[in-house]
Amino acid sequence: MMNDKKDAITNVYEIENVLNGYELKNAYKKLLSNHWSIGSSFDDDTFNILFPSVRVSYEDTIYQPYWFGYFSGIVSSINSHLRKEKKFDLGSYKIKHINLFAQQHANKHAFHFHDHRQYRHVLVGFLTPDWEDSWGGELQIEDKTIKFKPGNFVLFSGNKLHDAMPIKSNLPYWRISVGIFID
Repeated sequence: MMNDKKDAITNVYEIENVLNGYELKNAYKKLLSNHWSIGSSFDDDTFNILFPSVRVSYEDTIYQPYWFGYFSGIVSSINSHLRKEKKFDLGSYKIKHINLFAQQHANKHAFHFHDHRQYRHVLVGFLTPDWEDSWGGELQIEDKTIKFKPGNFVLFSGNKLHDAMPIKSNLPYWRISVGIFID
């Protein structure tokens, strides 16, 4: 287990079936009714890429109280699972910010990383209720490819190079994911 608050994890943890089909369909429906912004939810100029996003929280400001509570509960549940199943503990943590991202065919993204002194961990959750592998949209974390599986979450160090891979065809759904940035 980690003892030092600023240690970066070296493993990529895949947590399966965090949300079931019923929970995903309800969440997805509510997410689509949110006000999505077209732009980048990142504050720096590193990303000149525009895509639909919703800022749930940033630092000490909560913009979407419902979703902040929802995802905070998920982080707590995932931490319990990690302690029990993976012998890993987030330790004393703070959610620095939460962003929702939507992707369709032809959206472009850029490989990036986050300063681990600012974000020790990144937790990405796959929120689209139905997905086929042939559609693409995998999460690439350095040399590890993780398939987009509805209801699954992935925890990794913020200093690992990562990106959502392109979607290969027009879809009947948005590829919606959540990024939870943890210190």
